[in-house]
Amino acid sequence: MEDKIMHIAIYTRVKADGCDSQVNGLDLQKAYYYDMCKNRFGVEPIGFYVDSLSGGSEFQRLMDDCRAGRIDKIITKSIYRFKQKFGGFMPVVDELRRLGVSVLFELEGLDTSISDNDKFLQMLESFVEAESKMYSDNARECRKKRGGSHGKKSPVFRY
Repeated sequence: MEDKIMHIAIYTRVKADGCDSQVNGLDLQKAYYYDMCKNRFGVEPIGFYVDSLSGGSEFQRLMDDCRAGRIDKIITKSIYRFKQKFGGFMPVVDELRRLGVSVLFELEGLDTSISDNDKFLQMLESFVEAESKMYSDNARECRKKRGGSHGKKSPVFRY
């Protein structure tokens, strides 16, 4: 019986400012995940799906490729990165499971192919939700204190 070759995709997010440090950071991430796939799974990743923090459609392309049967496993840095893209992530994890695709959340050390991780994933989703709300509330409060809804300071004139 022939072993099935695993098709691994990497999903990541970067800041959208396009500065050199972000480009270098992305290059480092790609090198890191390429090595991880080769060393841990014995295969090269089939693709890198990179969204910017301000938006992007790479996640949708990733999901389309999963639905088309091109991907068996997704590796991403953390649950938080997945969560940022779309409210709750458990419905997406459930859809991916139905498609035969597992997700490895590297930072948390959780793989959705292991069903024992479900309760822990649900609990982490709640923590990530609370953390996200806290960051959002803090950012909103900072904008209020600066006097603008978009973080722009009001001009101050001193004569």
